[in-house]
Amino acid sequence: MKRETKRKLYAALISGALGSACAHSPPTQHRTVVAAPKPVVPTVRAPEPSRPVDTPPLPSLSEFRRVEMQQPSLFVEEGYHVAFTKQNELTFVAKKQGGVLLDLRDTAGARTVRGRHFDQIGLSPSGAYGFAIDDRQQIGVLDVAKAKFVRTIAPKGYPSARFRADGALAVYDGCELRLYLSPEKTASRLMAPRLCGLADASDDGRFWTISKRLPNPGNYLDGVNAESVLVVDTFTSAIETLGVVGTDEHPIALVRFDPSSRRLCVVDGDKRLACVTTDQLANAPVVVSDAGVVPHTVSFDDRGERVVYAIGAELHGPKRFFLHDFRTGRTRALGSSNAPELTFVGDNRLLEIGALPPDRSLGATIYDLERATRSELFVGAETGGIWRTPDIPTHVVIGKERHDTRDLYRIELAP
Repeated sequence: MKRETKRKLYAALISGALGSACAHSPPTQHRTVVAAPKPVVPTVRAPEPSRPVDTPPLPSLSEFRRVEMQQPSLFVEEGYHVAFTKQNELTFVAKKQGGVLLDLRDTAGARTVRGRHFDQIGLSPSGAYGFAIDDRQQIGVLDVAKAKFVRTIAPKGYPSARFRADGALAVYDGCELRLYLSPEKTASRLMAPRLCGLADASDDGRFWTISKRLPNPGNYLDGVNAESVLVVDTFTSAIETLGVVGTDEHPIALVRFDPSSRRLCVVDGDKRLACVTTDQLANAPVVVSDAGVVPHTVSFDDRGERVVYAIGAELHGPKRFFLHDFRTGRTRALGSSNAPELTFVGDNRLLEIGALPPDRSLGATIYDLERATRSELFVGAETGGIWRTPDIPTHVVIGKERHDTRDLYRIELAP
């Protein structure tokens, strides 16, 4: 081969390789960065790819075979909310006024936490600190060893707080999201531009959503009534505007992370359930349901692989429940019910609780999706509130109303 021919062939190969590489390079994504990341960024495991799974048809919940189960045991009298730690058995229970700290290995050693009525509480993974948001929206940081609040953060709107897995405390005061690497200290980092609205966090505290509410916010049953949603990663300081827009006639009604922190779902302006993974937040959420989703009925299993939702006119009216599997892309009908919600307990059980106005109490019913069985608890009683223990997904705490207060009961399900 002549030297000139070799030279031309080599140039063509180089040009083709570069052209192919450029053609397959991903587009540059622009992100707003508020502060340089300091801690080590944990890996968010991508969901398993979709694959066909042959499973038998699921009967309607009303057709599930009724079986008996062990009745729940009383956990705490006059309790309203409960928070657990992952690394020990410390529990923080909100009472009608203030709360108590319980070591489940020594229930006789309960310690009183003085304060007003707490609407939201939490504990750090190590159990060293806690927080409580009271009925005046004041945010208190709790020193667990002293059972006392060591400082207070004044609210600017509707606040929220969550501990991250590394013990840092993220606090949204109603307008600003700040991260306190040492919860007992005042030093903090601003994690997002000032935006007054409603905020919520993933279970591990890493991701936050801040919903910009429309001028006419509506009521609780309408959902967040948002125009837009910011998603903040408190580890990387990256901020994305979610690819969903709400209007006065068609507002965003729900924004919720799954328990694994791998997926974020919304109920959009057409009342459709749409979801996106947290490693693809620059992409628009993908619609997985028909229109008419009731916002407060959305519930994920512990792995974030399946979601239950209902379609209907209102929360306390007739609804059709559905189960969507993100792995297979399949959706199954679960039948009709007036129940306000079905909540996943573990991976294969659904818990139905609540009451219907004016005075119809539903008690509690546990549906086993694998065995197609159902078990009824607290027949005729009003129930409300579900709290899952972090380390044992088959152990849950539910509230049972009693006169003008609520008692908490523990349910221990077989694996």
